[in-house]
Amino acid sequence: DRRGKRVTERPYPEVVARARAWGAWLSGHGVTSGDVVFLCLPTGHDLIEAFLGASLIQALPCCLALPRAIGGLEVFRRRLELLAERYPGGHLVTSPEVGAETGRTFWEVPELDLTQLAPLDAVDPQSLAYVQLTSGSTALPKAVSIRHSNLSANTRGIYVAGDGRPTGERFVSWLPLY
Repeated sequence: DRRGKRVTERPYPEVVARARAWGAWLSGHGVTSGDVVFLCLPTGHDLIEAFLGASLIQALPCCLALPRAIGGLEVFRRRLELLAERYPGGHLVTSPEVGAETGRTFWEVPELDLTQLAPLDAVDPQSLAYVQLTSGSTALPKAVSIRHSNLSANTRGIYVAGDGRPTGERFVSWLPLY
């Protein structure tokens, strides 16, 4: 990329398969529908596939900023404590370095078994899709639960505002995760 970092591409079918494998892995580790899964990972395939995998099993993924992005481990620990109070039983997926500093149980990014896949089930549009944290620039971040219908409406709005796209063209947008 323009910063000199190596870029890895994956075709959509592989991303979907890995997301389904994440879903199966999370289910196998006790994550169920409605559970919050905190994802404190660098932006990349692991984060996106874990996010989608949690969604596939109707858990609620929630992206957390890396400690260095929010003022260090002490600030991160405090935010995690507050989130744990709001979402008791939430699960944390992060690096060994960050996880060890939290004093909490955490999971590292696993080796995924691509033969164990979560099903692709339809979801109720009114069910929750994920948890988004506010920026926390003026106070501690607040957690906002986003429904599938909200996500669909927002996606449709972006599409319409962009005047649609001719057949064969693609449009991708990714907002800041935290």
